[in-house]
Amino acid sequence: MWTPLESTFVTTKAKIQCRCQCGIEKLVRVREILDGKSTCCRSCACRIKNAKIPKERRVAIAKKASVAAVEALKKKEDPYFCKYGEQAVRQVLNQAVGAKQRCTNPNDLAYPNYGGRGIQFCFPSVRAYAEWVLDNIGARPSNQHSIDRIDNDRHYEPGNLRWATRAEQASNKRVYKRTKRGEAIRRIKQKRPDLTYETIRAWLVQGRTEEEILQRRKYDRSSI
Repeated sequence: MWTPLESTFVTTKAKIQCRCQCGIEKLVRVREILDGKSTCCRSCACRIKNAKIPKERRVAIAKKASVAAVEALKKKEDPYFCKYGEQAVRQVLNQAVGAKQRCTNPNDLAYPNYGGRGIQFCFPSVRAYAEWVLDNIGARPSNQHSIDRIDNDRHYEPGNLRWATRAEQASNKRVYKRTKRGEAIRRIKQKRPDLTYETIRAWLVQGRTEEEILQRRKYDRSSI
């Protein structure tokens, strides 16, 4: 508790020198003493507050604060966080986690098209993947971009990764490269670059011929 070291015959807005039970002396506003807002120094107040918290809870809080402090320090000292920012690094790390799951986890829905057909995650860790991407192809250009393998028959490996939009990735699908429909889509795409691969594919599925698609307006939904 505070013990006033000066006369209390002063205005309530004034500050007087007080001594806490732990020996600390400090100027305290008289009104705060009278209202009970300030009863002791900050250290003693924290000690009293913590005494009401179970030991297990205090230990958990301390561990959480320690982990958070270490993580904050790592981010502050990490050259990639400093250069690209936490959000950019997190985006690449998330992409790396997804790629590794598709290649190594049989329970992943996309596993049959990746690990199931031999595609490997050739980086020693997701961190190594993120570092290679940031060092060689940079941070994510926009929210419409994601990591794409340049050659779909090769692995997630250095030299085979790029940032690509959804349309660019669609044009890189195996089905477009190896089937007659894929060849037709590529021919039409060369003559009609304003159309996306998905649009051309949908029209071909509807039974449109190449000539009809080449003459059709981009946003025309009427039947030909």
